[in-house]
Amino acid sequence: MAVRLTKSLDALTEKQLDDIFGEPRIKFVDQFFRDQPSCGPQFAVAAVNLSRLPVEYLSTRLCILDFDQAFFMNSPPRGLSHVPPAYLAPESIFSLINGPEADVWALGSILFNLRRPDKLFWDFISSGPLGTAKRMYETLGPMPQEWYTFPFLDGYPVHAPLQPNAEYRTLEFTHMGELRLEKLVSDNVEPHRLANTPAPRTGFEKFGIKVPELDIDDHEGQTAFKTKHTTPIQKQDAHLFSNLLRQIFTYDHRKRITAKRILEHPWLMEPGQKPCFAQP
Repeated sequence: MAVRLTKSLDALTEKQLDDIFGEPRIKFVDQFFRDQPSCGPQFAVAAVNLSRLPVEYLSTRLCILDFDQAFFMNSPPRGLSHVPPAYLAPESIFSLINGPEADVWALGSILFNLRRPDKLFWDFISSGPLGTAKRMYETLGPMPQEWYTFPFLDGYPVHAPLQPNAEYRTLEFTHMGELRLEKLVSDNVEPHRLANTPAPRTGFEKFGIKVPELDIDDHEGQTAFKTKHTTPIQKQDAHLFSNLLRQIFTYDHRKRITAKRILEHPWLMEPGQKPCFAQP
């Protein structure tokens, strides 16, 4: 999901851009072999910090981008989806079931990531779908019994016959911590976060996030989004948000809330607004 910039930004002069973003930060590129001619660039320029943009340069029309795969609803792909592991639905991992319900699960993960900037089902230690499944258990609670003994190899589920000498892992042998969905949301609720959160000043902060200044050498993501940079969630908002996430993150995809019902959920509606799909 990306924020669209307005066309009025094109009318700014170079000086006006410098006033907003600051002067360009440049780092000259060194050569491995100084006695050889170089055809590469002489310097690199750090990306601008878009969080400095005033809100009038941000459009209210968000862009939803899909760099993965698209398919017809009546013929979803077979096999493990190419969706990043942190956004995989449990039925995609354990049963290779793909479809609109799995998209709803991924949407819920994105909504959480937008409202509190860390991935809900990403595990630092166990990479791949195994780590995702572990985090699901920690966050959502007990799973269907057969999932605990499902084999994983190198972090990925095995749906083929098992090989005798392979070292498989299961969730039974994965450490289970104690995280819960409601706690992850409530940790960012006022007044707990209010004392450490500055008042929103720029356009991106009005969306509930703050983009930190990135050093030009920081390619390892050391200044990634942190929870302390977010605008605190109001108590009523947290209650509705948790309610919506609970309806999205159900292990049984047949009982999961639909995309249509998500649009009717109170968390996405203004007070007094009627659902857009409500019958007259």
